[in-house]
Amino acid sequence: MNRDIVTTEHPQSSAHSAHQQPMMFAIRIVFLVSRLKFVEARDQDPFPARLRTATRVIPATIVAQPVIDLVTVHQGYAISTGNWWRFWLTLSPKAEDNDFNFNKEVFRVYRTAQPNTVPIYAFHSETNGLKHNILQQSPNNDESGPNFTNDGIMCYAFSGPHDAPGLIPIYRFWADASYNNDIPGRRYLFSPQKEPEEGAGWEFDKVAFYAFPPAE
Repeated sequence: MNRDIVTTEHPQSSAHSAHQQPMMFAIRIVFLVSRLKFVEARDQDPFPARLRTATRVIPATIVAQPVIDLVTVHQGYAISTGNWWRFWLTLSPKAEDNDFNFNKEVFRVYRTAQPNTVPIYAFHSETNGLKHNILQQSPNNDESGPNFTNDGIMCYAFSGPHDAPGLIPIYRFWADASYNNDIPGRRYLFSPQKEPEEGAGWEFDKVAFYAFPPAE
């Protein structure tokens, strides 16, 4: 006996499928829009050096650069009675130094401590009103003499020629300072040149320290 098999679609199932179709379409649209925004943001990323993974963005490592703190040492000079020269070294000429003619940038040093540097102390003398100063590595006046007063650390330089690239020797010269023949003493000249140009009668003392040449 032949029986016809008749399939009948349940009305609730058809309605459910019809309801899902627009919902799935909307989900696909939202996904595509999100994908387009991601691609656009990626292409406009201002940090091309970033390293990307599938789940996060890792910023590239930022390497800190050392602070450049070089300053120039200025030389001022004055010619006293007897035609002897006296000098004043400073990082910035001030109004109280107006009895000196600042005619030269001698060398460059660091204002603050840097690797391999040593502190440079300034000492000054004003005996009989004749002002001049000296720079030295020692914090004591055993180098400058008893007529000098410690003004503290002025800058930082180097004690060796190979402590940094580009260093030059700073030579120290001395000459008698008679102070009207009543108080013996010395005056000093600092120069990157072995033959100083300022005045006469200078005697080579030693290499005081190492520094950088003046800026060109």
